[in-house]
Amino acid sequence: MIKTENISKVFNARSENRNQVLKNVSLELPEKGLVAIFGKSGSGKTTLLNIMGGLDKQDGGSIYIDGENTKGRVDKIRNAKVGFIFQNYYLEKNYTITEILRNQMLIAGFSDEKEIKERTAAVLNLVEMERYKNKQADALSGGQQQRVAIARAIIKGSDVIFADEPTGNLDAQNTIKVMDILKEISKRQLVVLVTHELTLIKKYADSCIEIVDGEIRSDSQINGEVVYDTEQNNLHVDESGARELNDGGLDIRIYGNPTKGKDNIKIINDNGMLYICAGKNVTVLDDSSEKRIVFHSPQKSESPSDESAEVKKPPTFSKSTAKKNGRLFTLKSILRLQGSGKEERLYSTTNIFKQIFITAMAVGMCFFSFTAFGVLNTGVENKSIDVNSVYTDLNAYTDLRRMDELLYKDIDFFETQMREGDFSYNNLASLSGIKVNYSPKAIGAGAAFDGLFGEMPTAGEALISRALAEELKSKQRLKELQNDRSLLLMIFEHDFRVSGIVEGKNPVVYLNKGDYVNFLNVYGSITFTDRNGVFFSAEYISNTFTAEICEADGSMGLNNNQIAVEINRNSLYKMMPDVTLADSRVRDANDILSAAATSIYLTDSKPMYVRQFKITRSVMTTDIIIYVNSAVLNNIFVYIAPNLDALSLKSSAMGVKSEYYFEINTEGGEQLAALNDKLYERGISAVNIPAIYESENANVLKEAVQSLSIFLAAIVLMYLIYYFIEKSGSLKNSKGYGVYRAIGVNKSNLIFKEGVTACTNNLVGYLVCFFITAVLMCVRYALMNTAFGGFVGLAAGIFAVSALLMVGISVTPYLFVLYKTPAKILAKYDI
Repeated sequence: MIKTENISKVFNARSENRNQVLKNVSLELPEKGLVAIFGKSGSGKTTLLNIMGGLDKQDGGSIYIDGENTKGRVDKIRNAKVGFIFQNYYLEKNYTITEILRNQMLIAGFSDEKEIKERTAAVLNLVEMERYKNKQADALSGGQQQRVAIARAIIKGSDVIFADEPTGNLDAQNTIKVMDILKEISKRQLVVLVTHELTLIKKYADSCIEIVDGEIRSDSQINGEVVYDTEQNNLHVDESGARELNDGGLDIRIYGNPTKGKDNIKIINDNGMLYICAGKNVTVLDDSSEKRIVFHSPQKSESPSDESAEVKKPPTFSKSTAKKNGRLFTLKSILRLQGSGKEERLYSTTNIFKQIFITAMAVGMCFFSFTAFGVLNTGVENKSIDVNSVYTDLNAYTDLRRMDELLYKDIDFFETQMREGDFSYNNLASLSGIKVNYSPKAIGAGAAFDGLFGEMPTAGEALISRALAEELKSKQRLKELQNDRSLLLMIFEHDFRVSGIVEGKNPVVYLNKGDYVNFLNVYGSITFTDRNGVFFSAEYISNTFTAEICEADGSMGLNNNQIAVEINRNSLYKMMPDVTLADSRVRDANDILSAAATSIYLTDSKPMYVRQFKITRSVMTTDIIIYVNSAVLNNIFVYIAPNLDALSLKSSAMGVKSEYYFEINTEGGEQLAALNDKLYERGISAVNIPAIYESENANVLKEAVQSLSIFLAAIVLMYLIYYFIEKSGSLKNSKGYGVYRAIGVNKSNLIFKEGVTACTNNLVGYLVCFFITAVLMCVRYALMNTAFGGFVGLAAGIFAVSALLMVGISVTPYLFVLYKTPAKILAKYDI
């Protein structure tokens, strides 16, 4: 039945305490009978039993059970052919006796509930435990638990029963009961018993094997008379010392010493049924009691237990033929187990603190999603670079305005960063405030666009590119507004109506040149030079004025070096001490300017002389309006000096400081080459915009990593704490998992159980808290009229990854437990 070949086992192989427990042990055991293995403590008898029974691994040698090598299939073979009886019983905690026996059947591969029920009744009858079938193991005495362990070992039809010191924790009375059952079982199958009690071996064993220092002694003999001591729990009574109390048909005998004190015993006779109401010093003995009374007299013993009673015959069971065994837990059974209260409840003190921590983890991970989404949306949007344009620093302005205009088409500002603009529907507050990033551009004279949807803009109107239009539509919350026609109803920056959409892959807002110039707001510091005091009083000549640039109509007849100035009446106080004389001063100044055209001019500009002044009573947002002809307007930054300091105060929507340069646009080819030659001649270096973008991207990436590093550090710390919380739980459950492994549950099935438990106990609360926090963040985005679809996707992805990580962390401590053999688990955690 069982054959071992050269079995060796070494403990602490790589340490100074190296101990070779088994040394090339070879033996063969029969198909039936009771074989006892004995030896001194530490001789290796339990280790040999564990290795043969599949609870431990040998370092060398082979084991055959029923001719089959157990290597690589030890769990499967053990579940099908081997039953184990442990000294410490190892009955599953919180299960009833019936459930414990059912579990063993399921592990062995049985599924027929009727057969399971019939076998359970049969084995409980064998071990005389029928009345306790609905009790939990913890409620039984040691002898009763061991009898249940025997029932568990034989219920699946095992070919061999391994029993490791099965009577070591029992009293004499239960020792006899257990050994009588094992002896009867051995008449049909093999029982391998490890014990140090020689009297048991002499009385019950068919053969014995002695192990000495890890080796089998071939000449083992047990000498001496067998005298099994059954006196440990017995009460010995002298029959002749009885004191009798007679009351009709009731005969009461009192033995032992006279009672001291007083204790009330009430006996009620109800139609022949006697009921005893006893005091605190009275113990009632019945058939289930582990104590018994031994009467010393020639009379017949009245012991409730009769050692000569015939032991019941064990039933004959067939083995399981299931292809797969070792599985106890299914999704349904795990959920039922948790609902029955056999697992630690969610509202226990430990779990309450754990759930609070999991809530904090969920909120933290959701805020991490929020931060990550913000970082992803604050990346630098690099503007496209025109290969026919040259970019220079703003400090090259003096040289640029002196260059021949034939070297370029026009000069504009180049802003490195996108601006953040507001698009809204007038009088519809709930639809207002859609913010997008864009670049402003001027529409040159005579410009035309292919694929224009809508109309070319007039004053106070703007065109938007197709890329910008699609982004606006994606941020509309109402589907009815997600079309091109609805976009033509939008207002840009509360001032410019969208008149049309043009093709373009970059987000651009196109403005007429006059609107574009004023939109940049670079003429907020205009000064005049009036050397002869024609209009400005001497004490006011140094004052600065905010200005708006407009194109003059043909009636003004302005040349390329002339301007007309319209003055806001409220600004006259900046020009003269007595504003009541303003109208006459304007008339006088205009008369002089008509004759002396160069008397008053704009300071620091490419000479631009005032042709005439005009005072207006219309509402103006600036101090003055400067009118120029179309040629000057087309190249306004060369003719009139802009306020370059105003540009340096602006920054992009992404929080990155925006840098400004002059963009000198050419037709390309010879004009571009000639411009580069002239710039080189004047010592003006072109700016490498791509290099600037590369540096900005690196800085943004660095800042993003820094902003996320705090969250990442906190998350790593949270997961470390979570791991130790789960590890502490695994330590509490380790003995239980050792028991499950010892009775045959596969490692994979236990890992599955722990994974499902982690999902139900931890992830449900984690999901709820994460979901609530994410919804609140989505509400915030909605109130800001910001699209949050990307956030939802990112949060869902982070949740999935974090949930998998949590399950992995929950399972990991159990992997460290389960990689050990059942014997090692129980040896370490059996406290």
